[in-house]
This record gives sequence, C-alpha cells and structure tokens, in this order.
Amino acid sequence: MRVRDSIILKLKPYEVEKKEGLIYLASNESPFDIPATLKERILEEIQSVGFNCYPDIMSDEIRAHIAGLLGVDKDEIIVGNGSDEILLYLTMTFAGCGGCVVSPSPSFSMYRYYALVSGAEYVEVELDEDFSLPVGKMQTLFKDRNVSVVFIAYPNNPTANLWDKDTILRILTSTDAVVVVDEAYFDFSASTLLPHLHDFPNLVISRTFSKAWSLAGLRCGYIVANKELIDILKRVKQPFNVNILTQIVVKTCLHNHHYLDDVVRSIVAERKRLQTELSLIRGIELYPSYTNFVVLRGKGVTANALYKKGIVVKEFSFKGEVFLRVTVGKPEENDIFVSTVRELMADGD
Repeated sequence: MRVRDSIILKLKPYEVEKKEGLIYLASNESPFDIPATLKERILEEIQSVGFNCYPDIMSDEIRAHIAGLLGVDKDEIIVGNGSDEILLYLTMTFAGCGGCVVSPSPSFSMYRYYALVSGAEYVEVELDEDFSLPVGKMQTLFKDRNVSVVFIAYPNNPTANLWDKDTILRILTSTDAVVVVDEAYFDFSASTLLPHLHDFPNLVISRTFSKAWSLAGLRCGYIVANKELIDILKRVKQPFNVNILTQIVVKTCLHNHHYLDDVVRSIVAERKRLQTELSLIRGIELYPSYTNFVVLRGKGVTANALYKKGIVVKEFSFKGEVFLRVTVGKPEENDIFVSTVRELMADGD
C-alpha cells in the first residue's frame, strides 16, 4: 500500500476526547442550543421531506438567503459541509502539489493540515510580540516565494485579537495569491472585509454556522468570493456535499435569524463578566478578545492542571510562553473555571 507523500503519515489525526463529568471549554462551541420553538419548526420541516432522494446539489435556498443577508449575488457563494470542506477545496485547487500556503502563527491549526494534505508547502510567519500581524515579513515572503494561498483568521484563533483592517488590505494589494479571510468569529467582532469583495479578485471570505449560530453539530459553512473563483470551486466540490437534514436546519435558522442577536449578546456579556472575574486574580494576564473565547496566562495554570480538576481547555505556545484559550461557557461553567483558576494560582504562591 503506497501513500502519496510521507508527510501524510506524519500527520496526527484530529481527535477530540470527550468524557462524562468534564467541563468542556476547548472547542469554541456556543454554550446555548437553538430555541426550542425553532426546533419544533425544524421537526415539522423534516416530516415533510423524503430521505430517499439526494439533497439540492448546490444548497441553493441557503445560498439565496445568505446572499440576501449579505447583499451579494447567490453565485458568489458556495456552501460546504463545514467551512473546513471548502477551505480544503480552495487549498487543493489553488496551491495543490508544488504550491505554497502562508499563514501567520499561531493561528488556526487546520491551515497547515489543508496545505500538507493538498501536497503544498506550508510557511508560517510568526506574529509580533503583541500578537500583531507582521505585514512587512509577509510582503517580503510574497516577493521571495511563489505563494498560492494566504490564510488570515479575522479575528485570529487562538489569540482572539482583531487586526487593523488596513493591514489586511495591504496584504491583498501585495500579492495575487488567493487571500482567505476566515471570519469564523465575525458575529462577535462585527468587523468584515465584505465591503471590499469586489475590490480584490483574489479575496475570499469564509464564514461558519458553528459558532454564534449554535449549529456546530450540523457542519455547515460557506465562502463568498467572485463568481469566477466560485465557478472554479464548483468543479472540484463533491456533489451533494451538504445533506438534507443540515440544509433543512440551516434554512430554518436563516429564516429565523433574529435569535442570533440574543445568542451573541449573551455570549459577549458573559465573556466580559468572565474577563472581569479573572482580572481580579493576582498573577493572571488577560488579552483582548473579539471572539467567543478568552486568552490568558498565569504561572501554574495549564491545560493539564485544569484537566485534573475536570475542566478541558486549549493550550498554545508563543515565543516560549504558554497561553490558554478558553471558550466562554454557560455562567455556571465559567464560575467553576474562575474558582479553579483562583485555587491553582493560590497553590502556586
């Protein structure tokens, strides 16, 4: 049995361990389910649909509704089984074997995966000390390398910060590579590159229903780009990639999208409360957040130490320091987290 590239064998499977009794604050999921009344409408819709036929191949109703909300053309949108699927197609199509994918570091870990699985080279450009985007270094890289795809998480994951929009515009004007602005956390930041969609033919905007929309379990996301780019992706997209149930749920949620405001408002308010509580703990250093998670560090507060206390969070390293990325959970979960951090910091004194 031959594998195309030895790099594939070196990749680690993306695995998430879930055990009963633990508090999970590691995946940036919404702590709130969709409203019960909305679920009732979804069930009614499901009752009227047969499962014996394939789903709409292009998810046209979803595309049409998104287009109406965003003020773009339906043909400038493509929908995927999670935004991950479409981002992988993008990398395969525009970088592929022999291409070069660039992303800041630290950033979303899957960018590296998309590149390596596609057979492309992956180059990271380390963020500046304050998590700012090293535009100059990236521009130099564009001159020295044949860059095919650039990933920019906006806001960034895992650092939670929102870069100045002009810095991203500078990147767009510095390269003809496909620049993917990943707006997975747009609903929390309310900042987008969408108004510049028609200014740059190489701009791609990615969004997901997994975060603020409370639909992580359904796996649905989309990208917005110029029609020519979307037409190219249609050629590589798997047919019937978004199943009937997902299409029904997402369509119903889009038609009742006002629930989103309550979800975002609740998460942002809880994020601020969580940050305020953590700021009162001596030795904890907090960072600004425009997402549904917070970033902190403190001596003795590690992912392993928290796991032993029954709390699962994400850990990342930057310039020799260890940081925690903690999803904003339900109020009672956040209270337990704060109490546990306080206890760990007291033990370290």
